[in-house]
Amino acid sequence: MLENKISLEVIDTGSGMSEDTVKRAFEPFYTTHEVGSGTGLGLTVSRDVVKAHHGEIFINSKLGEGTRIQILLPIMKEPVK
Repeated sequence: MLENKISLEVIDTGSGMSEDTVKRAFEPFYTTHEVGSGTGLGLTVSRDVVKAHHGEIFINSKLGEGTRIQILLPIMKEPVK
């Protein structure tokens, strides 16, 4: 239910990710890039920031069709402490 939540979506039409890659995407240091071309921390850090703000993050991706990342954040009346 999206009541009292803000939804932010990032969508691309790139090559997409396999089911296995989607399952592992939030693992620290997991990457599909060649050694030396990335650290594999981007989605891990993003997930941790979203969770710290009481939100949720989801990945929907299919090979050959691209990827959709959705972030849901609560609308809060008080600042997060």
